[in-house]
Amino acid sequence: MPSRDTLWPIEPHTQAKHQILLKYWQAWLPIMATWNGRLLYIDGFAGPGEYLRGELGSPIIALNAAIEHRANINAEVMFLFIEADQQRAEHLQSLLGNKQLPTNFRYHVYNSRFDEVVTEVLDYIDEQKRALAPALVFVDPFGYSQTPFDVIKRLLSNPRCEVLITFMYQFINRFVSDEGQWDHLDKLYGTSQWRAVLDSPSPSQRKSILHGVYKRQLEENAGVKYVLPFEMEDSGGRTEYFLFFCTNSLRGLSKMKEAMRVVDPTGNFSYSYAANPDQLRLFDVEPDFGQLRSDINGAFGGKTVAVEEIAEFVLVSTPFLETHFKRQVLTPMEKDGEIEVVQSTRKKQSGYPAKTLIRFLP
Repeated sequence: MPSRDTLWPIEPHTQAKHQILLKYWQAWLPIMATWNGRLLYIDGFAGPGEYLRGELGSPIIALNAAIEHRANINAEVMFLFIEADQQRAEHLQSLLGNKQLPTNFRYHVYNSRFDEVVTEVLDYIDEQKRALAPALVFVDPFGYSQTPFDVIKRLLSNPRCEVLITFMYQFINRFVSDEGQWDHLDKLYGTSQWRAVLDSPSPSQRKSILHGVYKRQLEENAGVKYVLPFEMEDSGGRTEYFLFFCTNSLRGLSKMKEAMRVVDPTGNFSYSYAANPDQLRLFDVEPDFGQLRSDINGAFGGKTVAVEEIAEFVLVSTPFLETHFKRQVLTPMEKDGEIEVVQSTRKKQSGYPAKTLIRFLP
């Protein structure tokens, strides 16, 4: 947690998080701009725009990436930067004032709370009977008092809104026994189900409950199709926080997984696939294709399925990318007589083009 100063030193896990955000934003922007005339980027806890030694903060990273993007972004792009601390908001405004923006880019700095600004924006859109433009929302708080679940749910009720949330596990875990914080935690979760942790003294049980209830709320209460949680650990291997990526798009899910792979696993931070800690880490230098082979066999053994169904399974239900399974898994399985191609447009005895049907042999 930073000091009360306007600027503070950047931490390694923050740099890693910014790399993920940057990589995804660079992929998201041209895809959405192709089909939409207006796009929205919201940084809910924007900070001062830079760190103590001049490292860029998330607002400047996002704005620079859009300005310098090699694609021709013709859509109107609106940046909303929200920062409750007045000095930090003013510092950010001073940095942004030096920027030369394309005529289709606009920004606004709000010196206010995240929940208040987002509620005002969504209320205005409702009053105008309009839809929220396709949006990427970065929710990166230091605590949990300004991120009530009802606000997150309202954002996610817009099907073209994607949200990347920093879920402050270590901070939450520290205060769950403080009865004075229980109402705040009920609002954070949108339920009191998290209170099951009060009867779970085991650290692993506590983490499973505090993480699992929030993920389930995003999926079942907010109705998000794909919730991808990333566990961020400190240099001692202790969970610092989770990143929850929320999207209704398979393509968005794929691009976020690709974005995660830019982070070097050998530094003082690491990420793990928190949905199933027994599976490989997304950032292993060499993915465990033997595990993926086993997972695919377990899901499709004895069945005949289209290659697209396998790709979706790999993307949604495993920590692997959908580019990991054809050459690395299906090819050796076919060679070993574990599968056979029963219908395909392929012109040689290799490859698995669209609409290929594959039978998994018993």
